[in-house]
Amino acid sequence: MNEFVLTDRMKVVMERLHRRTEVVTPMFLFHEIYQEGTGICAEVKWLIDGHVNTDWSKHLIDNEREVWRVEGVLIDSPTLAIFEEARSHMQRYGQLQVQEGHVISALLGEPIEFYEKTCKAKVIPL
Repeated sequence: MNEFVLTDRMKVVMERLHRRTEVVTPMFLFHEIYQEGTGICAEVKWLIDGHVNTDWSKHLIDNEREVWRVEGVLIDSPTLAIFEEARSHMQRYGQLQVQEGHVISALLGEPIEFYEKTCKAKVIPL
């Protein structure tokens, strides 16, 4: 089941992703949440801006082509795994909508090879 109930803020993020890219990868998703600049998104932006320069977003391309739809936006298989993990966070807290905090938790807690190549080396060198 690939149906996700999203908060209004996550719907806005997904709409921007739809305009920006053909297929959403975890890094595109992370970057759009980073750009949101409110709530947990603002905290993530503040943390990252304090540790790296802002040219990290040029490393967002991935060649994954198996795709699914979330809110009418095509996403790749690693991004689907992120949304499924976010849904499990939502269910764990007894909530009804996937919100950006769930997605951030899933993004930062999911050991995807793409992070090893991009995030770990370029975005979050802690």
